[in-house]
Amino acid sequence: VTPAPQPGNERPRVFRLKEDRAVVNFVGLPSEGAEVVAARLKSTEKTCVVGANVTKNAISKDAVADHARVVKALDGAVDFVVVNASCPNVKGGVVDVKAMAALVEVARKNTSVPVLLKVSPDLDERQRRTVANTALRLKLDGLVVANTTSRRPHRDSSPPLFKTPLLSPDVPDRGGLSGPPLVENTRAIVHDFYRKTKGRVPIVGVGGVSSADDAYALIRAGASLVQLYTALVYHGPGLGCEIRDGLVERARRD
Repeated sequence: VTPAPQPGNERPRVFRLKEDRAVVNFVGLPSEGAEVVAARLKSTEKTCVVGANVTKNAISKDAVADHARVVKALDGAVDFVVVNASCPNVKGGVVDVKAMAALVEVARKNTSVPVLLKVSPDLDERQRRTVANTALRLKLDGLVVANTTSRRPHRDSSPPLFKTPLLSPDVPDRGGLSGPPLVENTRAIVHDFYRKTKGRVPIVGVGGVSSADDAYALIRAGASLVQLYTALVYHGPGLGCEIRDGLVERARRD
């Protein structure tokens, strides 16, 4: 959700990597704007927990003011807010780690619900340390670990994010890649953030989860919650229930 309406990037902007069960998106955060979204949510009976992923408008030069506006508009309409400081699909979408605290603080001042921070899987060791220290200092309500990656196997960095090559041909070079190719890296960085925050900050593990085994591995690595998105494209909405039941079995087993 952005403060003002914006159309996002030109189509086509979503690409399936079928052989990898992955997706590359260059959607660009299309949104009808915070006021429209808030009105729709307030007029709809809620039957589950609803969160809002918020960010600035693509052409905005004042990220702090934008976050204040969008969060204030959504107050009373959602149960939690995620400050998306790590979108690789728009200019300025990936926020410098030193600037993240200001976005979280202004969001907190303008809402009565928990505020979480979504980070990139492309952060290096020093950047992850900075984010972890910020989360502890602000007593953050949670970290969402992690967003899509702008990296590709042919231009990976060290340590490598991709453990194996992608199988799909014609992988778009721009946009955020998500799905199973990220899952091993997700487990590693979830555990890294759990260690760095000493288990004091709830972590939402996200990135490549497509089975109960994947979800359980993230929980064992330190995640308090697990999020799905790409897997729903390939497996449908029933996957959530399958994973829930599988987690029950694994918890009883262990």
